[in-house]
Amino acid sequence: VTLISCVLWIPILVWCSRRYGRRLTMVGISYSAGVIFAVCFVIPPTAFPTPVLYPVGIIVALGQAGAIVVPDAILGDIIDYGELQTGIRSEGLYCVLETNAQQLIEIVGGVLPALLLGLYNFQNNGGCTCGCGTKCPHEYLRWNCPGDVGYACGQTVDAHLLYGDPERVAPCTMQPLASVWIIRI
Repeated sequence: VTLISCVLWIPILVWCSRRYGRRLTMVGISYSAGVIFAVCFVIPPTAFPTPVLYPVGIIVALGQAGAIVVPDAILGDIIDYGELQTGIRSEGLYCVLETNAQQLIEIVGGVLPALLLGLYNFQNNGGCTCGCGTKCPHEYLRWNCPGDVGYACGQTVDAHLLYGDPERVAPCTMQPLASVWIIRI
């Protein structure tokens, strides 16, 4: 949904940029995405209704498309304005600055959270060797985790467990509370 929506947002963003200006379009994108993310932050993951994920995905796509389309158009305007003011075209300088700014944001938004997750005992797939999207080697095995093994008559999500509490949650979906908060923030 998000990928298709991202492509569909592009002509709308181009139209809005021409109609209202690039600056106002970027402000609108940032505001709408910020409001949606703030609302999603306060909803506990267990209470988040699945049908709401589709409209949220569409708004996320707006932010993704806007982050690609509008800033590059603004960069072109900045380069042209700089040439108009100084008589020297410095597009290389502006492009390097834009790339460095993007890399800095990726470090803050991607690398630092991954380091914090490692410090707070995040385990890939909950420490399980299979289950929750990782194929198990046997057809009757739903998950194989430290301290719990789920056996069923198939690997589908709706296959009933054979032993233990049939309503128990797969351990591969569980993470320490600190890791959950790092992901949410």
